[in-house]
Amino acid sequence: MRSPVSRASTRAAVERLSANGVEVLQLFGGAALALVRVPRALFTAMRSDSLVDFIEPVPRLRSATQPIAMDAAMSLRVGAPTMNSGGSQVTPWNVSLVNAPSAWYQSTGSAARIMLLGTGVFPASDNPAIPGGNCAGYDNACNSNFLDGNFQLGILAARDNTVGVVGVAPGIPASNIFVWRMFDQWGYPDVALYYAGLNSAIEQSMPIVLVGFVHDSQCAGEATLVGALIANGSVIVAPVGDRAIADTLLYPAGFADVVAVAGVREDGSSASGSISGCGANRSQVGTFVPLAGPFYAYTTRYSGTYDDTRATYGYCSNVLAAAHMAGILALARTTFPTWSMAGIVNHVYLTASNGGSTTTSLGYGIPNGCSALQNPLTVVVSGPSQLKSGGT
Repeated sequence: MRSPVSRASTRAAVERLSANGVEVLQLFGGAALALVRVPRALFTAMRSDSLVDFIEPVPRLRSATQPIAMDAAMSLRVGAPTMNSGGSQVTPWNVSLVNAPSAWYQSTGSAARIMLLGTGVFPASDNPAIPGGNCAGYDNACNSNFLDGNFQLGILAARDNTVGVVGVAPGIPASNIFVWRMFDQWGYPDVALYYAGLNSAIEQSMPIVLVGFVHDSQCAGEATLVGALIANGSVIVAPVGDRAIADTLLYPAGFADVVAVAGVREDGSSASGSISGCGANRSQVGTFVPLAGPFYAYTTRYSGTYDDTRATYGYCSNVLAAAHMAGILALARTTFPTWSMAGIVNHVYLTASNGGSTTTSLGYGIPNGCSALQNPLTVVVSGPSQLKSGGT
């Protein structure tokens, strides 16, 4: 993280670039970062300019998770069982595993604000109806041709109604959920849109940002935006990889202070080994992983019915695990509105299943929604400050 850059300094830098023949294509003012077109002859002069921190080519991000296209999902569903077609609601195992239902008497996330940065969503009767003004990025952010965003939104905030499933934080108002689509219609991440989404989160002071993808490039531009977002008091929740590569940093989960989430099975054990129905997907593990959540889930689909992502789609991913953590943070944000997001994250860590200690595969363990909402006691001990030898 660098110190915040003033608007005046940013403006001066942009004006100097433009005066020297650099074309400024896009400005991400929240982090004093610009996407520019630079004549090759100007590289040396720009690198020595006191108003320029770094220059790097626009990276080609390779997403380690392939989005599920709508047409592919339809073919996968042929002959697959339709769950919950009778119109009654269930609380899925994955929501119970993070102990969210025990927390709902205290919080359902009604004061939380969150951004979903990924493939976008589409209308579903069991999910919040996102207002059009909250949908941005690539075209059709809230009428996407991919299923991934709806899987995440269903885990996060499926409504407590009479159909489908109920999510971890079913009370998050639809007006407080923002969808930023950074994937194009072919399923490729757009770097400029990704950076613009992070910048939008900075400018909106978004408390929780759920990133729905993972990649293997280390980029100074991404690091600058991530650092600025965290320095602004936000928390980024991101999945680790789905190929069980131990201790290999993938991004944005690999940046310091990003909440990187690994995956577990229904019995709470690490999903790093082979799993029936998951194909080649298995959870990455490593010392940089602080938390874990369900690697597959029952979550929403089209008309309020629901599906098992593993059985029907063969979709097992830490993108789903991360959505559970985002839901727990939404519950805690509502319960502790005066706490910093960093303080809330630390409290979730210390109340997770490993009881404040860490393991290589699960970090602090599986978050516990009920425990995460219990305010730790403040104890003041008064009396003598010194004791004689043998005293009590």
